[in-house]
Amino acid sequence: MFDLNAFFLEADRLYTENRIAEIEPYLLNGFSAAQGCQDCDAMLSIANELIGYYRVKSQYERCAEYADIALQLIEVLCLQKTEHHGTTLLNIATAYRAAGRYDEARTMYEDVLAIYQYCLPPGDVRIAGLHNNLSLLYQDMGDTKNALQQVQTAYDLIRENDTLPVERATTLTNLGLMQLKAERFDEAETSILRSVELFETDILYRDPHYSAALAAAAQLYFLYHDYDQSIQYYEKALEEIKKAYGENDYYQTTLQNLVLAKRQKKEEGDADERPGTVPEIL
Repeated sequence: MFDLNAFFLEADRLYTENRIAEIEPYLLNGFSAAQGCQDCDAMLSIANELIGYYRVKSQYERCAEYADIALQLIEVLCLQKTEHHGTTLLNIATAYRAAGRYDEARTMYEDVLAIYQYCLPPGDVRIAGLHNNLSLLYQDMGDTKNALQQVQTAYDLIRENDTLPVERATTLTNLGLMQLKAERFDEAETSILRSVELFETDILYRDPHYSAALAAAAQLYFLYHDYDQSIQYYEKALEEIKKAYGENDYYQTTLQNLVLAKRQKKEEGDADERPGTVPEIL
């Protein structure tokens, strides 16, 4: 029998120690070993991990490959309409969103919501996570109104839960970014800086989502024309992204935004003004 707990303990250690080059072969070897043991439960768990891994590495064809495998395993294990099915669909939908397959992602997220409403209690944190993901999808589609509504719903579900600092911090980051999009600057500043504070004080390990909070703070200060602060936050965000994910698409976008901040500083100087209009940023 495949020891799934031991497998993920070692995987967590590789992530914690930032041994990025070792993670893919470790996951693939684990999947092959589980397959050799005919342990479909372990295969499904590792397939989900591989979907997430290839998503953050921007290797979307490999994402799709393991998405198909995971859905086949759901059928083999008769897990349709269970939380396992919902979580798998959520992982796949998030990969589709990252790949720009927005219509497919939205349909799949809606399927996840139906499954979660059926099999999870109303206050389950996974429901909040789903609304967070829907917000990001609508943001990518340019629908600010629905994106803000979804992330506000997510934050309302977890704002009072002191046992979920990572989820609260991540949701605050997303909420602040959508408030920026809606030009609600004071609210955005409160949300984003609070998210950075939570990551730095309430979370005992360096969560990968910390980089998104740093990038959000950088964008906030860019819009305030405080380019020194913006540059510092972008540089910190790049360090965290590289540690967690390597130089993926998100790293490249953040790097371009850093270059833009440096160029704006050179052209305008550091005026530290409140914005009247929102400059274009990647």
